[in-house]
Amino acid sequence: MSNANRIFWVLQGLLKYAPFNWCVAVRRIVYAPYFAKAGIELSVHDNVMIKYPDEIRLGDHVTINPGCIIAGAGGLSIGSDVMIGAGTKIVTTSHGTARTDVVMRLQGMTRTAVVIEDDVWFGFDVKVLPGAIIRKGCVIGAGSVVTGEIPEFSIAAGIPARVIGSRKP
Repeated sequence: MSNANRIFWVLQGLLKYAPFNWCVAVRRIVYAPYFAKAGIELSVHDNVMIKYPDEIRLGDHVTINPGCIIAGAGGLSIGSDVMIGAGTKIVTTSHGTARTDVVMRLQGMTRTAVVIEDDVWFGFDVKVLPGAIIRKGCVIGAGSVVTGEIPEFSIAAGIPARVIGSRKP
């Protein structure tokens, strides 16, 4: 973990539970320099845990609602106008499992980037797993688990998330 990530971790610990609206503005100012990129009008609400911000790129007008966990160690790109529902988890790492002659806890971690394009809305408690790609204009239903690619302007839900509708006219 880099020194910048360590400093971010301490600052986040001091600020993450403050529930007031003015604290969203304070978090924007304090957190933004630690991201690989942070666009304008970033909103990070209370009780959000972010790990490895130096591997996370955020577009403009990104909202991260309460109770989210976002880990960017494998690379995470979030476009503009993205609304991340409360309780959502986005992870870019997993445990190694390829070998059967070595216990999994000793196989290290795998890192796989996640891409979330512009104008995406996550419902409550969505899980986004390593390697997921969510294209422009998607809606992801509450409680869904995204494991692969979701095409543009799709409405997806379920475990694993599957396309159940389209936002295209």
